[in-house]
Amino acid sequence: MANFCTKCGAALAEGAKFCTACGTPIAMPKPSPEPAPIPEAEEAAKLQTFSFNAPAALGETALGSIGGELSAAAAGAVPGPFKVIGSSIKTFISSVSAVLREPKKLIPALALAVIWLVLNILQAVGVESEFTDILSFVSFAKGGMSGGVAGAVGGILGKGLFAGAVTMLIGRITRKRSGEKRSLISTLKGSFGVSPDTLWPYLSGAGAAMLIYLFISGGDVRSAFMAGLACSFLSGNAALNEGFVKQLLSSFVRRSKTDLSAKISGIIRGGTAGFAAAALIGLAGIPLILSILGGLLFIGGITMMILTKAGVVKLGKEAVS
Repeated sequence: MANFCTKCGAALAEGAKFCTACGTPIAMPKPSPEPAPIPEAEEAAKLQTFSFNAPAALGETALGSIGGELSAAAAGAVPGPFKVIGSSIKTFISSVSAVLREPKKLIPALALAVIWLVLNILQAVGVESEFTDILSFVSFAKGGMSGGVAGAVGGILGKGLFAGAVTMLIGRITRKRSGEKRSLISTLKGSFGVSPDTLWPYLSGAGAAMLIYLFISGGDVRSAFMAGLACSFLSGNAALNEGFVKQLLSSFVRRSKTDLSAKISGIIRGGTAGFAAAALIGLAGIPLILSILGGLLFIGGITMMILTKAGVVKLGKEAVS
């Protein structure tokens, strides 16, 4: 049965002594009789093992769920970026193979593809109505239809993330997963929560999310509303689980003498809030607002992190939710 942090609701790796999301110490159960000693060479090999588990559905390969739990992270052994990416690619291929053996898991993504095709054909021949406009809005059908080459690339990325979020959500609704229940409050804290020591990473993550939202919208920020919510959902899922996003960010800072797991979680949680905020602000239809706000938050957050590391700025560690 999975364990979760009593403070922020994040999933805990088996045997973890502290929460990788907020740093809260974990109360250890009464130790069981010690097993037979393991030779040092074998123990070292175990610490270097980086475990990836194929997800149950294709939608769960998106933004933060590609790799199962990082079992070695709790022991302090995190592999490099190339190993993380390579292992994630292998896991993605395995997950696709698993889905191909159960084609019904592809139904949500295929249904979206059909909807996008039909709506784009209707728009091309000049057939539009209130119904098609609403359907286009809720399905992000116009993604990639504006903003030139960059807008097309961003729209394709946005549609992929949107399809991944829809597939993941439907998969979770249609199957029972024991041991993963958590309260609404703990889920919100785990997805959006911020504390003083993670404030600057949080703001930089929020700013980056707004700029990414601009990219996937191709400048049509109003029509990308649903894609923004989908990205927020995926980012929140990444904040609650030890998936690909956390693993990749951790791999870049694995040699740091300072534990940055809380700051990494702060960036991801900031992204969750940033995508949601961008979707709402985008309804005004003014890309410039997101450009300025996203740029200020991203650059400001990075600057304050540098100043904090240099000791110029100091923050307390009292939690603020």
